[in-house]
Amino acid sequence: MGSAELGAVISVVFTLVGVCGSFAAVLVGFAVMAFVLSRVVKGLSAANARPATARSAPATVVSVADTGVTLNDNPQVRVTVQLHPEGAAAYQASFSMFVSRVQTAQFQPGSLLDVWYDAANPQKIGLVRALGSVEAYAPDGGVKPDVLEVVRAMITSQALTEALASAPEQPATVVACRELGLYCGGRNPFVELLVEVRPVDGSPFAATATGVVAQLSVGKYAAGNQVFVRVDPANRERVALSRSA
Repeated sequence: MGSAELGAVISVVFTLVGVCGSFAAVLVGFAVMAFVLSRVVKGLSAANARPATARSAPATVVSVADTGVTLNDNPQVRVTVQLHPEGAAAYQASFSMFVSRVQTAQFQPGSLLDVWYDAANPQKIGLVRALGSVEAYAPDGGVKPDVLEVVRAMITSQALTEALASAPEQPATVVACRELGLYCGGRNPFVELLVEVRPVDGSPFAATATGVVAQLSVGKYAAGNQVFVRVDPANRERVALSRSA
């Protein structure tokens, strides 16, 4: 059901309430509204369901349009993005979603997103997460080539952090820290750390870990400081940054 149909149904409901003026009509009216809204939400969920043929890609917001529909005071917006699939040409596509009013800044033109697209139908896309901002992006909605690989690295890093969320923390010493030019939630930098991991049940080993750190906490990741990481028990080359000491 589209936004126009939803508006028509709501208009009929309020007309019914105004004409009848009875408590029963009010109950019926709001029951119909609740049913219609549930159908809209279920329809959006089905339309945005991630298929088995989905692939991940970085994307830059090109434009955002308000659809005129709100849910719990959160607007539904139509987001047009430029996708950058690995090994394929960039292209534009759109998707709809409800956005909290406090998160609208994450979906302004130029913002970076991690999206999925259906390899069998590339125009079908959906949001995975908002990535933040980039120091330099092309004005046509693209991402400069020297930045694009870092964007892919951020997507991989965040996926790895989620995958290792249940792995135990391991102490590590920072050997070097490098900011990579991407920022989330304002000026919180995406960094690459060279660390010496000191497992509680094994020998120390060198590793690379990436992640987003709070701007005010960057100093805690300087060389010589202790941090905590999570290590894939099946492959210790897969290391995710957890927190500072």
